[in-house]
Amino acid sequence: MLEKMFKRKDVCEFIEELFSDNYNDKKTDSSIIYCDISSTEEALFTFFNALLKYEIIIETDVFLDEYVVQVRKLFKKLDNFHDINLGIATIIGKLCALKLNITNREDSEERRKLLQYVYNKYIEEGYFFHGFSGVYKEQIKRFGFVPEQYQHSYSKFIEIDKIFNKHNRISIMEKSFHENYIDFTDSFVMGCYYGVNSPMYFYRLLGGALDSDLCDKEAYFKNDYLGCFTNLNKLMKKARLNDYERKYITKICCNEWKVLQKGSANINVMLVKRKTLGLNALRDINDILNSDSSLGEAIFKIFSSRSNNIPVSKRIESLDIKFIEIPNYKVLFALRNSQSIDSVTRNIVTRGNVERLNNAYGKVSILILLGSLFIALGVILTIITISMGV
Repeated sequence: MLEKMFKRKDVCEFIEELFSDNYNDKKTDSSIIYCDISSTEEALFTFFNALLKYEIIIETDVFLDEYVVQVRKLFKKLDNFHDINLGIATIIGKLCALKLNITNREDSEERRKLLQYVYNKYIEEGYFFHGFSGVYKEQIKRFGFVPEQYQHSYSKFIEIDKIFNKHNRISIMEKSFHENYIDFTDSFVMGCYYGVNSPMYFYRLLGGALDSDLCDKEAYFKNDYLGCFTNLNKLMKKARLNDYERKYITKICCNEWKVLQKGSANINVMLVKRKTLGLNALRDINDILNSDSSLGEAIFKIFSSRSNNIPVSKRIESLDIKFIEIPNYKVLFALRNSQSIDSVTRNIVTRGNVERLNNAYGKVSILILLGSLFIALGVILTIITISMGV
């Protein structure tokens, strides 16, 4: 659904800005404060969320240029993501009024008509999200989605969990491998977060279980093999695992990295209609429709996340599933630093003929090949390091 957005020059330029330090000091949205999302991730995913809301509610490209301009202004002007999201809801309201030919947004009937339209698009006909490893996408497209039936090596990670449990008496991976359900979320930001860090138990092993001052928290997001396995080595040292345990865990994780094709994995999010799960209504919608709050605040309440843990245990047919695939950090970062890659890629990003982001995949392929060589070297160095007990 967002593929066309990543083909736009203005979107690519703003993604470049979001990788800068200018957005690292913004306050995290309280609805996601419980997770260890980085400032870069939150900025990116909030922007992607704004694009998705436009796609779902406004649909037409007529106002898209102005929308991107206004969203960029919000990011530059405001110092916290709560206010940015409120601003996005306000802009959506104004554009929605233009789309519906509503000239007086203060009129109670017109206001209600607009809010009912947003509610219908975003809730009644809207989506829940599930971030997952893209290596399973073709399987899901072919056979549908069966919760907890696409795993391939749970038994080995159960053993890893037992090893850490023996030393720490806690579950490092915070995962029950015997569940028969998968959690969906009503927040696209969190859907992207889970898509980046999927599977979460693997992310926990490769950095998510360590304090931020002890590891590179963005290594998994960046598909950085050496960074992730350095994190793993620190985690195993902290848990005081013996040499045999460290070698065993490292081998399993190396194999899992290959199976998941993590070195080149994109951000994959599954979308399922709320009505497919029978959850396409808000209990407080009448209060929202009849409230005295501003139009932007009312739309913000419709957008607001109410649950990051929506358990789904039933099979979902492939026809009821949509997918969003967002380019991974390496591709996005390559576009950001296009001037240092080559002149062809530079033209893609900085000139009027912004070629498609998927063209960038071709231009970046040589870097991916080089990255593969470094990964292979990293495997050797990691195993040697552990065998030496370093």
